[in-house]
Amino acid sequence: MTAITAGIVISAGVFVITGAGAKYAGSLTWLAYAIGAIPVILVGFSTVYLNLMYPVEGGESYVYPTRIVSKVAGFLSGWGMWLALIGPVAITAKAFVAYVNALPSMTMQLNIIGFAVIVTVGFFIINWIGIKTVSIVQNILFIFMVLGLLVYIGVGLPKIDPAHIRLGAPMGFSGIMKATSLLIFSYAGLTLAADLGEEAKNPAKTISWGIILGIIIPAVLYIFSAFESTAIIHCNGGCCAVPHH
Repeated sequence: MTAITAGIVISAGVFVITGAGAKYAGSLTWLAYAIGAIPVILVGFSTVYLNLMYPVEGGESYVYPTRIVSKVAGFLSGWGMWLALIGPVAITAKAFVAYVNALPSMTMQLNIIGFAVIVTVGFFIINWIGIKTVSIVQNILFIFMVLGLLVYIGVGLPKIDPAHIRLGAPMGFSGIMKATSLLIFSYAGLTLAADLGEEAKNPAKTISWGIILGIIIPAVLYIFSAFESTAIIHCNGGCCAVPHH
């Protein structure tokens, strides 16, 4: 469950919009990530408590608002969640194909839109098969993803330039907050683990820990990778082209 939750969160964030946030926060992009994690942690804890009360499938997006507020609220929340997921899914699928095209061994360029649709359909089928298949696939992807980020952080450490760290945020505190409003998107999907309540064994334990670790692991990786990226790449005039962008 931790791999599913953290994998959803990481895949929606660090590979796509760190560079966009660095335009405003510069070498303090890591701080924007840290600030953005605060409200997400609070949401995570509230979801944990609700999961302990109602360990059911579809809890976060429908059951919780229906039982606590009203059926209308549950209806709007359920559809709102599905609409909110369209953006992250599309962006992540396009980013996946873009990174494949960037591989040195690629002799031809894949059509980004076409193959993004194929990737999306492929993962839809995996999710449709069931939680066991999702868990296996997600565990494998999660391990590769975390190892990749750890390798990036480790390899980049000797290349950090202290002068870049001292540059700070080109737009000051307002720039940091603007970056935070963008980078909080990186934590999207944190509470989706609550929707798997009926499919998980011992949901009160597995989903609760999945949500807690699902925010801690991505937040630590985001903060360290953003710090290192902006400490390596020179930021000048609010324009930072960090490797993740």
